[in-house]
Amino acid sequence: MFTNIAHLRASLLISQRVPRRLGATPLRVLSFADFHTQTCLTSKSKTKCPEGVLSKDPPETTKKLAQHACCKCKCCVVPTAETKTAKKHWKRNSERNPTGQSKLLNNFEDIKHTTLSERGALKEAARCLKCADAPCQKSCPTQIDIKSFITSIANKNYYGAAKIIFSDNPLGLTCGMVCSTSDLCVGGCNLQATEEGPINISGLQHFATERFKEMGVPQIVPPNAKKLKDPKKKIALIGGGPASLSCATYLGRLGYKDVTIYEKNAFLGGLSAAEIPQFRLPVEAVHFEIKLVKDLGVKFELNRCLSTKDITVDGLLKGGNHAVFLGIGLPEPNIDPVFCGLDESMGFYTSKSFLPCVAGGSKHGISKDSKLPKLSGNVIVLGAGDKHTFGATTPCGRRTIEGCVA
Repeated sequence: MFTNIAHLRASLLISQRVPRRLGATPLRVLSFADFHTQTCLTSKSKTKCPEGVLSKDPPETTKKLAQHACCKCKCCVVPTAETKTAKKHWKRNSERNPTGQSKLLNNFEDIKHTTLSERGALKEAARCLKCADAPCQKSCPTQIDIKSFITSIANKNYYGAAKIIFSDNPLGLTCGMVCSTSDLCVGGCNLQATEEGPINISGLQHFATERFKEMGVPQIVPPNAKKLKDPKKKIALIGGGPASLSCATYLGRLGYKDVTIYEKNAFLGGLSAAEIPQFRLPVEAVHFEIKLVKDLGVKFELNRCLSTKDITVDGLLKGGNHAVFLGIGLPEPNIDPVFCGLDESMGFYTSKSFLPCVAGGSKHGISKDSKLPKLSGNVIVLGAGDKHTFGATTPCGRRTIEGCVA
């Protein structure tokens, strides 16, 4: 769409440059006043030019000019009230495209984690400077080759980008969603002081891993991996959380064939599945990364607890395991003595008691017996970390309390 007559005429002159070079009659460029006396494209009456006034352009040029009625020969403004009235007729309005009324209480379906579109990812990847020292990579705990996977995204090689991410971080999809990148890779970006800000690294990582998830490509042992002398050594991993899943992935890539993970719950994922709410980390993302671990032949035993009544480290070693990995995390919170004696019946929750109830009540397949905590009145959240934010936004988003104080 041409914004003014000058742009339109320039386009027509360029298109007719070849005939002019071949000796055709040269075109005379009209002034704004001359053009307005011949044709007023914005006139509602569509009155023709007076007879006897000849066009100073060839007929084909005049015809093309007449087709662009959107060109205006004078300035134009639109009142705000008119714009708001026009917006009421947009199809994307909720009034014109109703989705049905639903109760928000205990309903997590309306809050979904989003990612960059392909167009947004390509635009963001094009901004990367590909720094030689790569401060973003130095700031990443897993040392992902960030500039390499961003380059792959810019070249539309989404599989290559995901391969770089998962090679350095087996839980690349989860980290792309929940990692505090503002203090890590994004905080080290050299574009921090620019007008557009730093690169949205977590968004690009999430985009690439989501595309890989849609491809359905299984994980395999690298073909060029060095063969082990004894790949059938038994290795036990206690705990089915992020630490054990990452360790099992690396062991499987090295070529070990007998790796077993023991988990006390009836589901895998650990903190990712049991303590991060559904609207922050969908359980489907956790299941996808667990599937990648299963592709390497890793075995899982659920409802197995580290205790004297079930499995012990000595028992595993005496049972033929050559190594035992402990990835049980923090099973119980450290409670300040001032809160001793308080329990859930008094309205006192810890992150280890509140978040699992929320995850069990909102995530499918986590826990059938878990129910969402019922809160009312004013709630005080002590702390400002990730878990405190999860705890504060979960009840507030469901409108079950009057206020939160962190």
